[in-house]
Amino acid sequence: MLKDFVDKTLCVLVLYKTNLIDSNSFSSILKVLKTNNITLEFLIYDNSPEAFYNENDEKYENTIINYFHNQQNEGVSKAYNAGFQMAMLKNKKWLLLMDQDTICQDNFFEEYLNSINEYPSVSLFVPKLMFDKKILSPCNFYFGRGSAMDKINIGIHNFKWKSLLNSGMLIKAEAFERTGGYNDKIKLDFSDFFFIDKFKEKYKSFVVTNAICLHELSSSEQQLESIIVRFKLYCEGAKYYAKTSNFILVLIWSKLRMLKLFVKYRDIRFLKIFYKTFFNI
Repeated sequence: MLKDFVDKTLCVLVLYKTNLIDSNSFSSILKVLKTNNITLEFLIYDNSPEAFYNENDEKYENTIINYFHNQQNEGVSKAYNAGFQMAMLKNKKWLLLMDQDTICQDNFFEEYLNSINEYPSVSLFVPKLMFDKKILSPCNFYFGRGSAMDKINIGIHNFKWKSLLNSGMLIKAEAFERTGGYNDKIKLDFSDFFFIDKFKEKYKSFVVTNAICLHELSSSEQQLESIIVRFKLYCEGAKYYAKTSNFILVLIWSKLRMLKLFVKYRDIRFLKIFYKTFFNI
């Protein structure tokens, strides 16, 4: 059963300036595959300026690797949509969406399968995605803003006041298609909230599995230039997300984020990015 489930799954893993084997997601999944003697097919979508994977030199047991290098760094949304297209071509039933910084435990696939068997009519399954003893996903979602949870029960949930982050989502390919996929214009931040908002229009529930994943937040980077780049992506994502959500609320949260960063780093670029993105000033 486990082999059949994994055979029908395509894992879409997005890289950025990280060697494949150094990705927490890939190395931890590889360990699970070897332990269970099962083979998983991947789309490795590399958004790095230069390739971080060599198809000729790097071979890994228990994997089938399809590699695509997009040096324009067009974001996770484009990567996940490309994964869906590949899943259709390869007749896969499930899409597993991963970023590069998620550590999966040994029971990862087994717990997904247990939940699928228990809730066969549900189309979306997630782990508890943890950071610093907090649950990042699923997350509380109030007034256009997500926040971490202290606890959540295993099993089926409705989407009221909840949303999900990308990494670890397992979704039926047919549900991905019916939802309409990701918004290619949202490169990183808000990509998951946009997708889940669209998913909610078609489906009313999701399942939290007994799998626990550990996640490293990219926003924990301390170098100022990296923080500037991330804030620019945040504002761009917020701008496009606001068009289909509550513009005023998204604008308020974005402005508060801008003010917090400006006060902390005393760098006027945060103000310039915010006002140029939202008001073209």
